[in-house]
Amino acid sequence: MLGLSSNKIASETGLEKRRVLRALNIAREVMLRDIPEVFEGEVEVDETYVGGQWKNKRKVQRLQGTKRGRGTSKQSVFGILCRNGFVWAELVSGVEAVILLPLSNTRVKRGSIVYSDTWRGYTGIAANGYVHRLIEHNRGEFFRHERHTHQWS
Repeated sequence: MLGLSSNKIASETGLEKRRVLRALNIAREVMLRDIPEVFEGEVEVDETYVGGQWKNKRKVQRLQGTKRGRGTSKQSVFGILCRNGFVWAELVSGVEAVILLPLSNTRVKRGSIVYSDTWRGYTGIAANGYVHRLIEHNRGEFFRHERHTHQWS
């Protein structure tokens, strides 16, 4: 049932849609409880932006011009991926060091290996007691010896 909509699950199982929705919500709550408070070992940190495609924006917004990446009007999200498979993400007001470092410090155990890109928001990770490994995207590098910040497998 992975990747199916609640409507599709309801039609294939013969259950009412509201029962399927309730079961999915219970499963989501259980998965949230399973995330550890503090990650340790090898972890990756990264930021991203979520929001609609430019072509779907209102005309007023499109007339104001576009800005891609950092500085965009999209919502910024900070995430931590532990190499054991656990993931934690949170909506953040910005991606500067004053916002990202406190989140990293509270969610990652000191002494862990932290992989990040070279964004200035991660400057100071090593000074806080972590082993900091950098991946330099601006040089076309997205992995180094099987270590990278974009692990999708």
